[in-house]
Amino acid sequence: IIDGAVLAGMPVALGVSGASSLIYAGQLFLQYQGIFPLALEVEVSVGEYFSQLTAHLLAFNLVGILAGRLEGRVSVALESQESAEGDLRRFRRLHARIVENIPIGVFTMDFAGRIQSSNGAAERILSEMGLADETRLSLELKEKLKEEGSAEFELSSGTRTLGISMVQSQELDPAEGHAIVLISDRTYARQLEVNLRKKETLAVVGQFAASLAHEIRNPLASISGSVEMLGRLRKSESSVEKSDRLENVIVREIQQLNYLVEDFLAFSRPSVNQMFEVDLTSQCRDLILVMTQDSLWDDKTLKLVSPEDIRAVCDMSLISRAIRNLLHNAREASASGGVVELRLSADEHDVIIDVVDNGEGLPHSKAINVFEPFETTRSNGTGLGLAIVQKVAEVHRGHFSLRNRDESSGCLARLVIARERQE
Repeated sequence: IIDGAVLAGMPVALGVSGASSLIYAGQLFLQYQGIFPLALEVEVSVGEYFSQLTAHLLAFNLVGILAGRLEGRVSVALESQESAEGDLRRFRRLHARIVENIPIGVFTMDFAGRIQSSNGAAERILSEMGLADETRLSLELKEKLKEEGSAEFELSSGTRTLGISMVQSQELDPAEGHAIVLISDRTYARQLEVNLRKKETLAVVGQFAASLAHEIRNPLASISGSVEMLGRLRKSESSVEKSDRLENVIVREIQQLNYLVEDFLAFSRPSVNQMFEVDLTSQCRDLILVMTQDSLWDDKTLKLVSPEDIRAVCDMSLISRAIRNLLHNAREASASGGVVELRLSADEHDVIIDVVDNGEGLPHSKAINVFEPFETTRSNGTGLGLAIVQKVAEVHRGHFSLRNRDESSGCLARLVIARERQE
Protein backbone atom coordinates (compact mmCIF):
# COMPACT_ATOMS: atom_id res chain seq x y z
CA ILE A 1 0.00 0.00 0.00
CA ILE A 2 2.83 2.44 0.97
CA ASP A 3 4.79 1.60 -2.18
CA GLY A 4 1.69 2.32 -4.25
CA ALA A 5 1.25 5.69 -2.53
CA VAL A 6 4.90 6.58 -3.12
CA LEU A 7 4.81 5.51 -6.76
CA ALA A 8 1.43 6.84 -7.87
CA GLY A 9 -0.28 8.72 -5.04
CA MET A 10 -3.65 8.46 -3.30
CA PRO A 11 -5.69 6.60 -6.02
CA VAL A 12 -3.23 3.73 -6.33
CA ALA A 13 -2.84 3.55 -2.52
CA LEU A 14 -6.61 3.21 -2.09
CA GLY A 15 -6.77 0.70 -4.95
CA VAL A 16 -4.06 -1.45 -3.40
CA SER A 17 -5.67 -1.19 0.05
CA GLY A 18 -9.03 -2.28 -1.45
CA ALA A 19 -7.41 -5.23 -3.24
CA SER A 20 -5.57 -6.18 -0.06
CA SER A 21 -8.85 -6.10 1.87
CA LEU A 22 -10.54 -8.45 -0.63
CA ILE A 23 -7.60 -10.83 -0.73
CA TYR A 24 -7.33 -10.94 3.07
CA ALA A 25 -11.08 -11.42 3.52
CA GLY A 26 -11.07 -14.26 0.97
CA GLN A 27 -8.09 -15.90 2.66
CA LEU A 28 -9.80 -15.85 6.06
CA PHE A 29 -13.04 -17.18 4.62
CA LEU A 30 -11.31 -20.10 2.88
CA GLN A 31 -9.31 -20.86 6.03
CA TYR A 32 -12.43 -20.69 8.15
CA GLN A 33 -14.15 -23.17 5.78
CA GLY A 34 -11.13 -25.50 5.93
CA ILE A 35 -10.29 -25.12 2.25
CA PHE A 36 -7.00 -23.43 3.07
CA PRO A 37 -5.03 -25.14 5.81
CA LEU A 38 -4.15 -23.20 8.98
CA ALA A 39 -0.53 -22.93 10.14
CA LEU A 40 -1.73 -23.92 13.61
CA GLU A 41 -4.71 -26.07 14.44
CA VAL A 42 -6.89 -23.75 16.56
CA GLU A 43 -10.56 -23.30 17.15
CA VAL A 44 -11.81 -19.88 15.91
CA SER A 45 -15.18 -18.57 16.96
CA VAL A 46 -17.43 -16.51 14.66
CA GLY A 47 -16.95 -13.40 16.79
CA GLU A 48 -13.16 -13.64 16.69
CA TYR A 49 -13.33 -14.23 12.94
CA PHE A 50 -15.30 -11.08 12.28
CA SER A 51 -13.23 -8.96 14.72
CA GLN A 52 -9.99 -9.99 12.99
CA LEU A 53 -11.50 -9.33 9.60
CA THR A 54 -12.83 -5.90 10.59
CA ALA A 55 -9.53 -4.83 12.25
CA HIS A 56 -7.46 -5.75 9.24
CA LEU A 57 -9.81 -4.17 6.72
CA LEU A 58 -9.78 -0.91 8.70
CA ALA A 59 -5.98 -1.06 8.97
CA PHE A 60 -5.54 -1.62 5.24
CA ASN A 61 -7.76 1.33 4.27
CA LEU A 62 -6.39 3.62 7.01
CA VAL A 63 -2.83 2.97 5.81
CA GLY A 64 -3.97 3.67 2.24
CA ILE A 65 -5.56 7.00 3.22
CA LEU A 66 -2.66 8.14 5.40
CA ALA A 67 0.01 7.06 2.90
CA GLY A 68 -1.87 8.81 0.08
CA ARG A 69 -2.23 12.05 2.07
CA LEU A 70 1.40 11.92 3.17
CA GLU A 71 2.54 11.40 -0.41
CA GLY A 72 0.40 14.36 -1.49
CA ARG A 73 2.02 16.59 1.11
CA VAL A 74 5.47 15.36 0.17
CA SER A 75 4.71 16.18 -3.47
CA VAL A 76 3.55 19.67 -2.54
CA ALA A 77 6.67 20.15 -0.41
CA LEU A 78 8.88 18.99 -3.26
CA GLU A 79 7.16 21.34 -5.67
CA SER A 80 7.57 24.22 -3.20
CA GLN A 81 11.22 23.33 -2.75
CA GLU A 82 11.78 23.29 -6.50
CA SER A 83 9.99 26.64 -6.83
CA ALA A 84 12.06 28.13 -3.97
CA GLU A 85 15.27 26.81 -5.50
CA GLY A 86 14.25 28.35 -8.83
CA ASP A 87 13.51 31.68 -7.12
CA LEU A 88 16.82 31.47 -5.28
CA ARG A 89 18.70 30.85 -8.51
CA ARG A 90 16.95 33.81 -10.17
CA PHE A 91 17.64 36.00 -7.13
CA ARG A 92 21.31 35.02 -7.15
CA ARG A 93 21.58 35.83 -10.85
CA LEU A 94 19.83 39.18 -10.27
CA HIS A 95 22.04 39.91 -7.24
CA ALA A 96 25.17 39.06 -9.19
CA ARG A 97 24.03 41.26 -12.09
CA ILE A 98 23.27 44.19 -9.74
CA VAL A 99 26.59 43.88 -7.89
CA GLU A 100 28.46 43.62 -11.17
CA ASN A 101 26.85 46.71 -12.69
CA ILE A 102 26.58 49.17 -9.78
CA PRO A 103 29.10 52.05 -9.95
CA ILE A 104 30.27 51.35 -6.39
CA GLY A 105 33.06 48.86 -6.06
CA VAL A 106 32.36 45.75 -3.96
CA PHE A 107 34.87 43.09 -2.98
CA THR A 108 35.54 40.60 -0.20
CA MET A 109 38.91 40.06 1.42
CA ASP A 110 40.31 37.97 4.23
CA PHE A 111 42.20 39.33 7.22
CA ALA A 112 45.49 38.73 5.42
CA GLY A 113 44.47 41.28 2.78
CA ARG A 114 43.83 38.79 -0.02
CA ILE A 115 40.92 39.73 -2.29
CA GLN A 116 38.52 36.81 -2.65
CA SER A 117 35.98 38.27 -5.09
CA SER A 118 35.24 41.65 -6.65
CA ASN A 119 32.93 43.29 -9.15
CA GLY A 120 33.93 45.23 -12.25
CA ALA A 121 33.66 48.65 -10.58
CA ALA A 122 36.06 47.61 -7.80
CA GLU A 123 38.62 46.34 -10.29
CA ARG A 124 38.35 49.53 -12.37
CA ILE A 125 38.61 51.91 -9.37
CA LEU A 126 41.53 50.05 -7.79
CA SER A 127 43.34 49.88 -11.13
CA GLU A 128 42.84 53.59 -11.85
CA MET A 129 44.11 54.56 -8.40
CA GLY A 130 47.08 52.23 -8.52
CA LEU A 131 45.79 50.03 -5.71
CA ALA A 132 45.32 46.83 -7.67
CA ASP A 133 48.35 45.38 -5.87
CA GLU A 134 46.85 43.31 -3.04
CA THR A 135 49.93 43.79 -0.84
CA ARG A 136 49.61 47.57 -0.87
CA LEU A 137 45.88 47.42 -0.30
CA SER A 138 46.22 44.97 2.57
CA LEU A 139 48.67 47.31 4.34
CA GLU A 140 46.02 50.04 4.27
CA LEU A 141 43.08 47.91 5.37
CA LYS A 142 44.40 45.04 7.48
CA GLU A 143 44.94 47.00 10.70
CA LYS A 144 41.49 48.55 10.52
CA LEU A 145 39.94 45.13 10.09
CA LYS A 146 41.61 43.94 13.29
CA GLU A 147 40.78 47.09 15.27
CA GLU A 148 37.07 47.43 14.51
CA GLY A 149 34.17 45.31 13.37
CA SER A 150 33.27 48.01 10.86
CA ALA A 151 34.96 51.17 9.60
CA GLU A 152 34.33 54.02 7.21
CA PHE A 153 37.13 56.30 6.07
CA GLU A 154 38.82 57.91 3.09
CA LEU A 155 42.07 56.84 1.46
CA SER A 156 44.12 59.24 -0.67
CA SER A 157 46.32 58.10 -3.50
CA GLY A 158 48.05 60.94 -5.28
CA THR A 159 45.39 63.40 -6.38
CA ARG A 160 42.58 60.86 -6.03
CA THR A 161 40.40 60.22 -2.98
CA LEU A 162 38.86 56.82 -2.30
CA GLY A 163 35.90 56.31 0.04
CA ILE A 164 36.00 52.96 1.86
CA SER A 165 33.33 51.29 4.00
CA MET A 166 34.13 47.92 5.58
CA VAL A 167 32.26 45.42 7.74
CA GLN A 168 33.56 42.12 9.08
CA SER A 169 31.67 38.92 8.28
CA GLN A 170 32.11 35.36 9.55
CA GLU A 171 29.57 33.93 7.09
CA LEU A 172 31.96 33.30 4.21
CA ASP A 173 34.48 31.40 6.29
CA PRO A 174 33.62 31.11 10.01
CA ALA A 175 37.06 29.74 10.85
CA GLU A 176 39.02 32.56 9.22
CA GLY A 177 36.72 35.54 8.83
CA HIS A 178 36.35 37.96 5.97
CA ALA A 179 35.41 41.55 5.33
CA ILE A 180 32.99 43.02 2.83
CA VAL A 181 34.42 46.26 1.42
CA LEU A 182 32.60 48.99 -0.50
CA ILE A 183 34.74 51.51 -2.37
CA SER A 184 33.88 54.63 -4.37
CA ASP A 185 35.92 57.30 -6.11
CA ARG A 186 35.19 60.55 -4.23
CA THR A 187 37.73 62.69 -6.03
CA TYR A 188 35.20 64.64 -8.07
CA ALA A 189 32.90 65.11 -5.06
CA ARG A 190 35.78 66.46 -2.94
CA GLN A 191 36.77 68.86 -5.72
CA LEU A 192 33.18 70.11 -5.90
CA GLU A 193 33.12 70.64 -2.13
CA VAL A 194 36.38 72.61 -2.21
CA ASN A 195 35.15 74.77 -5.09
CA LEU A 196 31.82 75.35 -3.37
CA ARG A 197 33.51 76.42 -0.13
CA LYS A 198 35.73 78.81 -2.09
CA LYS A 199 32.75 80.33 -3.87
CA GLU A 200 30.81 80.67 -0.62
CA THR A 201 33.79 82.36 1.02
CA LEU A 202 34.22 84.74 -1.89
CA ALA A 203 30.50 85.53 -1.86
CA VAL A 204 30.56 86.34 1.86
CA VAL A 205 33.72 88.41 1.47
CA GLY A 206 32.17 90.32 -1.43
CA GLN A 207 28.98 90.98 0.48
CA PHE A 208 31.00 91.90 3.56
CA ALA A 209 33.16 94.35 1.60
CA ALA A 210 30.19 95.89 -0.20
CA SER A 211 28.31 96.45 3.04
CA LEU A 212 31.36 97.88 4.79
CA ALA A 213 32.08 100.24 1.89
CA HIS A 214 28.47 101.38 1.81
CA GLU A 215 28.36 102.06 5.54
CA ILE A 216 31.72 103.85 5.63
CA ARG A 217 30.81 106.12 2.75
CA ASN A 218 28.10 108.06 4.63
CA PRO A 219 30.21 108.98 7.71
CA LEU A 220 33.14 109.91 5.47
CA ALA A 221 30.89 112.21 3.46
CA SER A 222 29.74 113.93 6.65
CA ILE A 223 33.29 114.24 7.93
CA SER A 224 34.51 115.61 4.57
CA GLY A 225 31.72 118.19 4.40
CA SER A 226 32.26 119.26 7.99
CA VAL A 227 36.02 119.70 7.50
CA GLU A 228 35.37 121.75 4.36
CA MET A 229 32.93 124.01 6.21
CA LEU A 230 35.39 124.40 9.10
CA GLY A 231 37.96 125.66 6.63
CA ARG A 232 35.54 128.21 5.28
CA LEU A 233 34.58 129.37 8.78
CA ARG A 234 38.20 129.93 9.71
CA LYS A 235 38.75 132.01 6.59
CA SER A 236 35.64 134.10 7.29
CA GLU A 237 36.29 134.20 11.03
CA SER A 238 32.66 133.25 11.76
CA SER A 239 31.25 132.30 15.11
CA VAL A 240 32.87 129.73 17.33
CA GLU A 241 29.47 128.08 17.90
CA LYS A 242 29.29 126.83 14.33
CA SER A 243 32.82 125.48 14.54
CA ASP A 244 32.02 123.61 17.73
CA ARG A 245 28.91 122.12 16.12
CA LEU A 246 30.88 120.92 13.09
CA GLU A 247 33.58 119.45 15.32
CA ASN A 248 30.89 117.55 17.19
CA VAL A 249 29.59 116.20 13.87
CA ILE A 250 33.09 114.99 12.99
CA VAL A 251 33.55 113.32 16.37
CA ARG A 252 30.13 111.65 16.17
CA GLU A 253 30.76 110.30 12.67
CA ILE A 254 34.19 109.02 13.67
CA GLN A 255 32.54 107.23 16.59
CA GLN A 256 29.99 105.81 14.17
CA LEU A 257 32.81 104.51 11.99
CA ASN A 258 34.44 102.98 15.06
CA TYR A 259 31.19 101.25 16.07
CA LEU A 260 30.77 100.02 12.51
CA VAL A 261 34.25 98.50 12.33
CA GLU A 262 33.79 96.95 15.79
CA ASP A 263 30.52 95.38 14.64
CA PHE A 264 32.22 93.80 11.63
CA LEU A 265 35.08 92.53 13.79
CA ALA A 266 32.72 91.17 16.45
CA PHE A 267 30.73 89.32 13.84
CA SER A 268 33.74 87.85 12.06
CA ARG A 269 35.70 86.86 15.18
CA PRO A 270 33.89 86.95 18.53
CA SER A 271 36.25 86.56 21.49
CA VAL A 272 35.43 84.55 24.62
CA ASN A 273 38.76 84.95 26.41
CA GLN A 274 37.43 87.17 29.23
CA MET A 275 35.08 84.78 31.04
CA PHE A 276 34.62 85.98 34.62
CA GLU A 277 31.82 86.05 37.16
CA VAL A 278 30.19 89.49 37.03
CA ASP A 279 27.27 91.31 38.58
CA LEU A 280 25.07 91.78 35.54
CA THR A 281 22.67 94.11 37.35
CA SER A 282 25.44 96.53 38.24
CA GLN A 283 27.04 96.31 34.80
CA CYS A 284 23.73 96.98 33.04
CA ARG A 285 23.04 99.93 35.33
CA ASP A 286 26.40 101.47 34.35
CA LEU A 287 25.75 100.71 30.69
CA ILE A 288 22.41 102.50 30.76
CA LEU A 289 23.98 105.49 32.52
CA VAL A 290 26.56 105.81 29.73
CA MET A 291 24.08 105.29 26.88
CA THR A 292 21.58 107.86 28.14
CA GLN A 293 24.28 110.53 27.93
CA ASP A 294 23.99 110.27 24.15
CA SER A 295 21.71 112.92 22.67
CA LEU A 296 20.03 110.21 20.60
CA TRP A 297 18.16 109.19 23.77
CA ASP A 298 16.92 112.73 24.52
CA ASP A 299 13.36 112.01 23.37
CA LYS A 300 13.26 108.36 24.59
CA THR A 301 13.19 106.79 28.05
CA LEU A 302 15.50 103.90 28.94
CA LYS A 303 14.70 101.90 32.09
CA LEU A 304 16.31 98.97 33.87
CA VAL A 305 14.01 96.42 35.51
CA SER A 306 16.03 93.92 37.50
CA PRO A 307 16.37 92.35 40.94
CA GLU A 308 19.61 93.03 42.75
CA ASP A 309 22.76 90.98 42.24
CA ILE A 310 22.12 88.76 39.20
CA ARG A 311 25.46 87.14 38.60
CA ALA A 312 26.82 85.00 35.76
CA VAL A 313 30.13 83.78 34.36
CA CYS A 314 30.45 85.50 30.97
CA ASP A 315 32.52 87.74 28.72
CA MET A 316 31.07 91.09 29.73
CA SER A 317 32.49 92.89 26.71
CA LEU A 318 30.50 90.59 24.38
CA ILE A 319 27.37 90.76 26.55
CA SER A 320 27.61 94.57 26.63
CA ARG A 321 27.92 94.71 22.85
CA ALA A 322 24.90 92.44 22.42
CA ILE A 323 22.82 94.55 24.85
CA ARG A 324 23.96 97.77 23.12
CA ASN A 325 22.83 96.39 19.77
CA LEU A 326 19.44 95.39 21.15
CA LEU A 327 18.93 98.75 22.88
CA HIS A 328 20.01 100.58 19.73
CA ASN A 329 17.45 98.65 17.67
CA ALA A 330 14.73 99.24 20.28
CA ARG A 331 15.48 102.99 20.35
CA GLU A 332 15.23 103.27 16.57
CA ALA A 333 11.99 101.25 16.54
CA SER A 334 10.35 103.46 19.23
CA ALA A 335 8.55 106.67 18.44
CA SER A 336 9.36 109.97 20.15
CA GLY A 337 8.48 109.74 23.82
CA GLY A 338 8.65 105.95 23.74
CA VAL A 339 9.92 103.77 26.56
CA VAL A 340 12.58 101.06 26.17
CA GLU A 341 12.99 98.56 29.02
CA LEU A 342 15.98 96.36 29.80
CA ARG A 343 14.73 93.50 31.97
CA LEU A 344 16.96 91.01 33.78
CA SER A 345 15.81 87.76 35.40
CA ALA A 346 17.39 84.42 36.23
CA ASP A 347 16.66 80.85 37.17
CA GLU A 348 18.88 78.06 38.44
CA HIS A 349 20.73 77.59 35.15
CA ASP A 350 20.22 80.66 32.93
CA VAL A 351 20.14 84.44 32.91
CA ILE A 352 17.40 86.00 30.77
CA ILE A 353 18.00 89.44 29.25
CA ASP A 354 14.90 91.04 27.67
CA VAL A 355 14.80 94.28 25.69
CA VAL A 356 11.26 95.56 25.19
CA ASP A 357 10.08 98.48 23.05
CA ASN A 358 6.67 99.85 22.10
CA GLY A 359 7.34 100.48 18.41
CA GLU A 360 5.48 99.15 15.39
CA GLY A 361 6.84 95.64 15.78
CA LEU A 362 8.68 93.34 13.42
CA PRO A 363 7.23 92.94 9.89
CA HIS A 364 6.13 89.36 9.39
CA SER A 365 7.98 89.16 6.06
CA LYS A 366 11.27 89.73 7.91
CA ALA A 367 10.63 87.39 10.82
CA ILE A 368 12.71 84.59 9.29
CA ASN A 369 15.61 86.60 7.86
CA VAL A 370 16.49 89.07 10.64
CA PHE A 371 19.14 86.75 12.11
CA GLU A 372 20.97 86.39 8.79
CA PRO A 373 24.04 88.62 8.32
CA PHE A 374 23.43 91.78 6.25
CA GLU A 375 19.62 91.40 6.62
CA THR A 376 18.06 94.57 8.06
CA THR A 377 14.72 96.34 8.19
CA ARG A 378 16.37 99.78 8.32
CA SER A 379 17.68 101.69 5.32
CA ASN A 380 20.85 102.71 7.20
CA GLY A 381 21.50 99.44 9.04
CA THR A 382 24.34 97.00 8.45
CA GLY A 383 22.32 93.89 9.23
CA LEU A 384 24.98 92.68 11.67
CA GLY A 385 23.46 93.70 15.02
CA LEU A 386 21.17 90.71 15.53
CA ALA A 387 23.65 88.32 13.91
CA ILE A 388 26.22 89.42 16.51
CA VAL A 389 23.69 88.87 19.32
CA GLN A 390 23.02 85.40 17.94
CA LYS A 391 26.74 84.58 18.00
CA VAL A 392 27.11 85.92 21.54
CA ALA A 393 24.25 83.65 22.64
CA GLU A 394 25.89 80.62 21.03
CA VAL A 395 29.30 81.14 22.64
CA HIS A 396 27.60 81.53 26.04
CA ARG A 397 25.65 78.27 25.63
CA GLY A 398 22.35 80.10 25.25
CA HIS A 399 19.93 81.21 22.59
CA PHE A 400 18.36 84.36 21.18
CA SER A 401 14.81 85.03 19.99
CA LEU A 402 12.91 88.01 18.61
CA ARG A 403 9.13 88.29 18.40
CA ASN A 404 6.32 90.80 18.51
CA ARG A 405 4.80 91.40 21.92
CA ASP A 406 1.48 89.74 22.64
CA GLU A 407 0.04 92.22 25.10
CA SER A 408 0.82 95.44 23.19
CA SER A 409 2.70 96.88 20.23
CA GLY A 410 6.46 96.54 19.89
CA CYS A 411 9.05 93.78 20.02
CA LEU A 412 10.49 91.53 22.69
CA ALA A 413 14.15 90.56 22.14
CA ARG A 414 15.27 87.80 24.50
CA LEU A 415 18.90 86.81 25.05
CA VAL A 416 19.43 83.75 27.28
CA ILE A 417 22.91 82.84 28.53
CA ALA A 418 24.16 80.10 30.87
CA ARG A 419 24.99 81.20 34.39
CA GLU A 420 27.95 78.89 34.85
CA ARG A 421 31.01 78.44 32.68
CA GLN A 422 31.23 75.27 30.65
CA GLU A 423 34.17 73.10 31.71
